[in-house]
Amino acid sequence: MIDDVMHDVMLIENQIPFFVLEGLYDLVDSSSIGNLKLVELMHEFLKCYSKIDAFGADHALVPGVDHGVHHFVDFIRYYYVPPPPRRDVYHEGVYEISIPPSVTMLDDAGVKFVRTSKTFLHDIQFDNRRLVIPNFTVDDWTETLCKNLLVFEQCHDHHMRYISQFIVFMGCMIRTSKDADLLTEQEIIYSLLGINDELSALIKRIGQGVYIDVQTDYHLRLSENLNAYCKVPWHKWKANLKRDYFNTPWKLASTIAAIILLVLTLIQTICSILSV
Repeated sequence: MIDDVMHDVMLIENQIPFFVLEGLYDLVDSSSIGNLKLVELMHEFLKCYSKIDAFGADHALVPGVDHGVHHFVDFIRYYYVPPPPRRDVYHEGVYEISIPPSVTMLDDAGVKFVRTSKTFLHDIQFDNRRLVIPNFTVDDWTETLCKNLLVFEQCHDHHMRYISQFIVFMGCMIRTSKDADLLTEQEIIYSLLGINDELSALIKRIGQGVYIDVQTDYHLRLSENLNAYCKVPWHKWKANLKRDYFNTPWKLASTIAAIILLVLTLIQTICSILSV
């Protein structure tokens, strides 16, 4: 029954105010729960399904401290958003959404995908053709978890909709199964869904109809930088050259040999012309 209970607990329409849960928990016989606090019990119950155990202890809720958490879904979201809220993401006078290139387009332009163990999913960095993305797991619970987190963000007055921004950003990048293949090969996404067609369809399905505020979109500048990088022809030429002629020791050796042969042939031709 635990899976059914967990599913019901995650549904936004089933949420019970946190102060009610605390009041009920105070009525429980302390001899049956020991010194376990409510937030500790919730963490133990939710960690296997929401992956909040991956977050550092410095970000965990402290028993007895008012963190402003409203209910179970908000409890999970608390772990996914960075403290304190970022204030450097406002884009004055910007009203257009910059859609990031797909993973395949970035790979064709020579962008190197690097995974990191940072826990905050929104913390994606691009520097010196390296796109650093936190690794995350996708399983049968991902859709239920993400959809309810998204509904909570969309229906409440959150200053920053971090989960919504991340899902929209990844949905733009993962457009086909080939995009999903590249991210799973780099171990950025660990998928338990089977074929990557299901993974790309899941990301697209979760992000459908999600609204984000352009002026507080953390990934807006990142999208603009990625698009600008892909528009430079030299980046694609260099990536193709490396992929086609220098990706293995044998191709490298054959390419060098061909260049040497071409140079020698050219020298021989010049010498023949001069001798005439």
